[in-house]
Amino acid sequence: MWATKEFLLACKALGEAGIRFNFKVGASVARGFADVGEEEFIVLPGNKLLSAYTGKLSEIDSDNVAFFFVLPTVDEMTDALQRSSFDIESISFENQRHWVLRCRHVSSERQLVVRHSQLSCAFAEALRQSVG
Repeated sequence: MWATKEFLLACKALGEAGIRFNFKVGASVARGFADVGEEEFIVLPGNKLLSAYTGKLSEIDSDNVAFFFVLPTVDEMTDALQRSSFDIESISFENQRHWVLRCRHVSSERQLVVRHSQLSCAFAEALRQSVG
C-alpha cells in the first residue's frame, strides 16, 4: 500500500529535523521531484529501487542515497520516541475520526499530545515534536 501524501511530507519533515532511519533492503523510501512531487520506492538488494507507483526497477548509487528519506514503520517511530526518552502513555481513536497519541518524557513533565486522522502521521508528528 502506498503512503499518503500527508505521510510522505511528515517523513520528509522528520529528515529535515535531523531524525534519520536506516536506508536498508526492504525499507520504503521516497524522494521529491520538482515535476511530480514525491515518489515512493522499495529498497531491493543489489542497490536496486522499485517504484511503488510505476513498478519500474532502477539502480541507485551511494551518492544519491542522500536525496531520499525513509518512510519509517510505526514500530521504528516508537523505538525512536523511546530513544528520545519519551514513553507512550496512551493511544486512542476518538469518535472513529482521529487518533490521539499521548507521550511523556521520562525525566520531566514534558508531554506530547498529537491528534491526526492517520496513526502513522500522529507518530511522525510526535517524533518531530520530541526533538523540538
